[in-house]
Amino acid sequence: TLRICKEPNGHVCKTAISMPLENNANIEETIARVTSNHSWLNDIDVLFGLNMLRSQFPTVGGLENTVVLSAGESKSLAVRRQNVYIVHTGGNHWITIETKCHWDYVEIYDSLYDEIPMKTKRIIYTVVSKQKKLRFKKTSKQKGSNDCGLYSMAIAMDLCDRRDPSEHTYNQSEMRDH
Repeated sequence: TLRICKEPNGHVCKTAISMPLENNANIEETIARVTSNHSWLNDIDVLFGLNMLRSQFPTVGGLENTVVLSAGESKSLAVRRQNVYIVHTGGNHWITIETKCHWDYVEIYDSLYDEIPMKTKRIIYTVVSKQKKLRFKKTSKQKGSNDCGLYSMAIAMDLCDRRDPSEHTYNQSEMRDH
């Protein structure tokens, strides 16, 4: 599915969405998988969450299909007042980034690491200006290596809802049921 929207500044945004929100079979399967075990979230799980965020926060830019973003095929630019992206860094790891049109930086939220690989920087710079500095924001750190996708979704939710994730402590043991 291809979603085409027009930004307030006249910019045309095209976003590829591989899983329509209306597809109830995928929704039920995704919910069952995410809540029933402690495995990594995959791109379909994250896309499901992004679709929910996109429908709940239509004025927030980004919220891009992670497969399209990772492939460098994004057709959207971070030109809205607020832009939130979940980025797959490779190696089964997810981070969340935020930028605003008046900022000269991108804030990176990572629940596991304190630096990102060059490949991830290139992905980020496909949707934001290369003049924007990348800076890490303090956030809760996960225990173990399985829940970075959950943290990325929770952080994205907070950002979309205009809450500061660096002031929030996430309860990892309760995240899957939320």
